Amino acid sequence: MNSPTSLLFVFLIVGINVKLFSAEPQPPLDLKLNPDIIQPLGIHPKVDLLLVFPEEVTLILGQGITTGEDPGQVQVQQSDKNPKLVTLRQLDPKADVLMQIVLNEQVFVFRLRPSQRPPTTVRFSLGPANKKAREITKEESEKIKEPVSMARIKQMANLVGQEPRLRAKLPEAYSNYESRETDFSSPKANGLVMRIRRIARFPDEDTLILFGELRNERESSYLPSAHLATVKVGSKHTFSKTILLHTGKSTPAKKSDFVWVALVGDGKGKPLHLSLKNEFSIQLKP
Repeated sequence: MNSPTSLLFVFLIVGINVKLFSAEPQPPLDLKLNPDIIQPLGIHPKVDLLLVFPEEVTLILGQGITTGEDPGQVQVQQSDKNPKLVTLRQLDPKADVLMQIVLNEQVFVFRLRPSQRPPTTVRFSLGPANKKAREITKEESEKIKEPVSMARIKQMANLVGQEPRLRAKLPEAYSNYESRETDFSSPKANGLVMRIRRIARFPDEDTLILFGELRNERESSYLPSAHLATVKVGSKHTFSKTILLHTGKSTPAKKSDFVWVALVGDGKGKPLHLSLKNEFSIQLKP
């Protein structure tokens, strides 16, 4: 016969499992899209989340995202009949995923995390800053040289990082695009080592993207800052006005993580058409 203690233990375990897998689905939400923030979305293994976007979704990216063909933390399905609709299904109980969605050449970032009160549907609308403007004539466009937006820089970085998987599927996204596979390692500095795996140019934006790995040799974690990367080209040219993009998480001690460094023009508003044949290195400031 089981003792009272063992029965109590069984009841506690059952109670924990029920709490872990129970969910309280919430009514549909109405949210405004904002390209300048990371918007949180609650997910649950027992509740499929339907995302309704105001425009066609042209690209979905994210570490841990899967369409079902490969293992992943969150499964994503886009409707064939209506590309404005995206369904999310949590596969990993501990899922923590950054998902990038591209609409009309704008990138919106969402953080997907487990929730006991997940929404069933989220209906998105464009904020005032994201609404379509009047179409300008060809003559007007030739007179205007718009600065490269942060949303476009993030999109270009994603295209560089995902090139082996996406280039054949989305050839239009890689038009007028150049890249080179490399293995440039920067000397260890401040306990950090950078290895550049791929360099790419987007000539239309005069933008260079360096994609690689950050190795943290310190005894503590390290969170990069957006403007603390210096790019050295050859032995004579150094550029400090760069933009550093990363996964959004601290790199643990003795671990590696992916990083992207963007150089738009010379970083000071002047054009700079660098050749990919140069030797590049990256140094991160403490």
